[in-house]
This record gives sequence, C-alpha cells and structure tokens, in this order.
Amino acid sequence: VQEIPVPAPAAPETVTAFLKQFRSLTPHPVVHDFEALTRWWLNNPNPLTYQQALGMSDDLYRHFLSHPLISEDEALRLARKGLVTESEYNDLQLWYFNGHTMSCWFGPLGVDGIGSLYGLTFDYQTASPTKTQFYLLDDYYRVMNHLTE
Repeated sequence: VQEIPVPAPAAPETVTAFLKQFRSLTPHPVVHDFEALTRWWLNNPNPLTYQQALGMSDDLYRHFLSHPLISEDEALRLARKGLVTESEYNDLQLWYFNGHTMSCWFGPLGVDGIGSLYGLTFDYQTASPTKTQFYLLDDYYRVMNHLTE
C-alpha cells in the first residue's frame, strides 16, 4: 500500500448540486453498510471523495483505512469492558455505522465526575434490548481520575 496525498474535496457548490440531484432519484439508493456505499461510490459518477461519501471525520477515516472492522461479538465485548480506549471507541463507531444503525443505538449519555459516558444498545426499540454503558479513556477521564500516562 502506498500513501498518496488526499485529493482536494469538490467545491461546495458542486457538492450541493450533486446532493440536490441525488435526493431527487427515485427509487432512492439504499446503502446501509460500507460495502454497498463503496460499490455505489465506485459505480456512479459523483464529485465526492471516498471520505465524504462515507461521511467520516479525518480521524475516523484514518482509523477505517488502517484497522479491520470488528464483529458484533467484539463490539459487545468492548462495550462491556466499561472503559474503552479512543481506538476501541473508533472501532465501535465503525461497527455501528457499518449496517447496525437500524437495530442498535450508539451514542453519548453524558459527562460526569468520572468521564464521558457512552451507551450501546442492541435490539433497540424491542421488548428485550441489551443495554451497555462505558467510559471513554480520553484526556478528560485521565484528569478526572488522576491518571498519568
């Protein structure tokens, strides 16, 4: 693998025109996971960079390119640890965005005197959801818990 410079994103007016045209398509393209989105992006002319099509921040995109995607069992195991590193948090985000947004809920629950608290709920909006909560091991958590690196 060779690293190349990141291509410059399209001009905002080009992206706006593309999105307006994209939203008018019927039937709307259905892309629930990264594989379907990648196939769509490769096979349809568009002004978006791959990162823009995926809708990822620079850090998350870099993580996406350099780490394998985790399984559902691994996502549950990480969340049940109670404390996840920033890299593990990125793994959880990528797992969630890769086709699990319809059946699960993942997001921030708040900040307290311990750290930033997040939740992951499997079987969301069903009679028997599986809820887990965890803290993010970031700088705020280290300061609040008097941890040194």
